Amino acid sequence: MTNETKFLISVCRSAEKLISKNFTMQDKDNKGDIVTCLDVEIEKHIVSKMQKKYPTFKILGEELNTTIGDAKDYFTIDPIDGTINFAYGLPMWGIMVACVRDGKTVSSVISLPRFNEIYYADEFGAFCDGNKIQVNSTHPVEKSIFASNNFFLDIDKKYKRMFANAAVNYCWVANGSLAGVVSGTRNPWSYICGRYLIEKAGGYILKTDDYIVMASSKPHAEFISGHMQPI
Repeated sequence: MTNETKFLISVCRSAEKLISKNFTMQDKDNKGDIVTCLDVEIEKHIVSKMQKKYPTFKILGEELNTTIGDAKDYFTIDPIDGTINFAYGLPMWGIMVACVRDGKTVSSVISLPRFNEIYYADEFGAFCDGNKIQVNSTHPVEKSIFASNNFFLDIDKKYKRMFANAAVNYCWVANGSLAGVVSGTRNPWSYICGRYLIEKAGGYILKTDDYIVMASSKPHAEFISGHMQPI
């Protein structure tokens, strides 16, 4: 485990202690997304620790610091990925942080507090609670289970609030439970962490102008890419 990974794990563990059942929430946009006071509180907490430990690094977060220019050394933060699930008392949410050095991701950590699991990746591979994990590339493509991060769905296109979560999807692809996940987001804090975890678990990344497919193999990625129905 690298020093960056040890630091990010400690940051997530300390952030978990801020989780409370007492929180306020408000609409984030006119598309049904929300934000809670804990999203902001957790991001501020993580930012303060990163600034103290790595003062020369920029920080790119969902709530407070959404742009960093052309910085090559920076951290990404998604304080509560799956805020809607969190607010409704569902366990499908997580804390995601990653470290990018010289333009390349070198460490990522995803904490799933309600599952009591912490996933991480660095130059030594991908792990869950200290145990090495890897994707499952042997399962037949046609019988595999895929996930969507709410962007491309084979269902009624008018219903956009789905029981899904990017952080959990990334972890379950990396540990072999899912065959792949597709993400339409261009926000670095939403995909860098998961992409790196899946890459270090042996997965395959297919990127287009519209979306990113993170899968257990190239055939799995091409299969899900060929069956997309954009909202």
